[in-house]
Amino acid sequence: MKYSHGAFNVVIVNKRVLLVKRRDFPLWDLPGGVVESDELPSEAAIREMYEETGYAIQIDYEFARYIDKTKKAVSYIHL
Repeated sequence: MKYSHGAFNVVIVNKRVLLVKRRDFPLWDLPGGVVESDELPSEAAIREMYEETGYAIQIDYEFARYIDKTKKAVSYIHL
């Protein structure tokens, strides 16, 4: 069973969480996106953060991993 993989970031600045406004849906979301086949989730999180915000970040650790078997998706959340 093939799953899609996404990597996202929780960035806290001055007790506020950084969110980005999605273009495909009218909502605010954590910065992140699809993990490419040749990269680690942490690498994808760093790349997506730069693409979406222009910020270069360092991953401290993987905070959570969510597996949705109904949607066949895995989401990696990084701090």
